[in-house]
Amino acid sequence: MLRFDKIKREIIRAGLSPRSAERMVSEIQDHYRDLVDAEVASGNQAMDAHLNAAARLGDEETIVREIVSKNELRTLEHRHPLLMLFVAPLLFCMSAVALCLQGFNHLAPDLMREYLGILRIVCVFTIPLFFGAALFYLAARNQHPSILGSIAAAFLALAAVTTELQIYEPASAPTPKIAVGTNLVPTSVAVFFPSRVSPHYQWPLGQILLQSAAMFGAMLLIGALANRMSKPFHL
Repeated sequence: MLRFDKIKREIIRAGLSPRSAERMVSEIQDHYRDLVDAEVASGNQAMDAHLNAAARLGDEETIVREIVSKNELRTLEHRHPLLMLFVAPLLFCMSAVALCLQGFNHLAPDLMREYLGILRIVCVFTIPLFFGAALFYLAARNQHPSILGSIAAAFLALAAVTTELQIYEPASAPTPKIAVGTNLVPTSVAVFFPSRVSPHYQWPLGQILLQSAAMFGAMLLIGALANRMSKPFHL
């Protein structure tokens, strides 16, 4: 007898999404039942009909191998793991932060100073947390644990903890701007404004690692909870 639950687990592990795996296994089961019915109709006993049908389909390993050999059935993160699980999330996250900062730069100077704390929460906490949690959510939903996704989430957590935002008031500009730097070095080196280098307090390495681990854990927890809560709505 074929173990269809095992076939489903194996093809999911090999790169198919749970929805695609469910559809494929359902088609195989329908074909198996048709073969059994044909065997019974030809005069075979029920046990022999099942054995003959299973033999005509092939064993579980053969079925799994045939399915996963079709690369187009595998998810994008399995076909292009470096791009989908590392490069793309980091680029999307940096783009979202850049757009947020660009919009903030158009505020009046008084509003910019008043809402700098909110900007820090959005750009160096909420956005990285969202993208990191999304990586773990996709991994949990598709049952595709990925080292690359975990590394990308860890990088986002470290960047979130160590990013520094300051208001930069260049003499040549009529309005202040936002400078972006890092706490990993003794000075805050602005990314968007390379001329901006101002000394500030450097966080201890232990504090950086502890907060990065806390952020990474929050990403993992939110991603897992989002997957659990969305299961009734999975197609």
